[in-house]
Amino acid sequence: MKRFFGGLLLSLVPVTAFSADLGRKAAPAPAPILSSSWAGAYAGVNVGYGWSSFKPKVNPSFVALGLTEDLDQKPEGLIGGGLAGYNFQSGDWVYGFEVTANAASVKGSATNDFIVPAGVFANAGAPYTVAQVQRSKMVDLYTARLRLGYSFGNMLMYVTGGMAGAHVRTNFALSALGQTVLSSDRQFHTGYTVGAGAAYKITERLSARLDYSFVDLGNKTHQSVSHKKRANIVMLGLAYQFGN
Repeated sequence: MKRFFGGLLLSLVPVTAFSADLGRKAAPAPAPILSSSWAGAYAGVNVGYGWSSFKPKVNPSFVALGLTEDLDQKPEGLIGGGLAGYNFQSGDWVYGFEVTANAASVKGSATNDFIVPAGVFANAGAPYTVAQVQRSKMVDLYTARLRLGYSFGNMLMYVTGGMAGAHVRTNFALSALGQTVLSSDRQFHTGYTVGAGAAYKITERLSARLDYSFVDLGNKTHQSVSHKKRANIVMLGLAYQFGN
């Protein structure tokens, strides 16, 4: 009888050990170690949102006559396109250049009504009202920027600065005394851009980024009036780093 129970216990030992192994959780796999190198060429896409100002220069002749003309705009809208650049790296410092080309739909409008009194603008009759409507749309945006950043392993923090250019289209309507005059134009504004951002490696080659830029596109004449264009732009993007 003792031999029977002893043999039974010995036969259960492997089963018990196997059951214990099944209940024990496997050790988690170690997290992948990504390359901390940001050096080399890269290209990608980005999309974001822009909010801006579009201000005409005040007409001195209107001010002298006591007339108000307020056609300041606050255009905003979507923007997106492609990017490409090249990084050099010295230790944790990363520097290089980047170009972007984007389509945009950053648009706005402004209206202004004012009364022309008798005796002004050859008005010999009763005072009349002039209604103005101006619309604008930034249809694209191009930048060429230098970048300087610092690498924290898989994360890169950077600042940027360089040149910027964009086409701005305007439409203008002037109505008075039952008549309406329509006009439109398209001008290419140029200026500068400064900004900052951060990128994070998702894989060895693919990184995600968040980028902010302030863009000053200077003054350009639209509808015989000088207009100043400025914009703030926030972009999200993905970039692929090629071999180096």
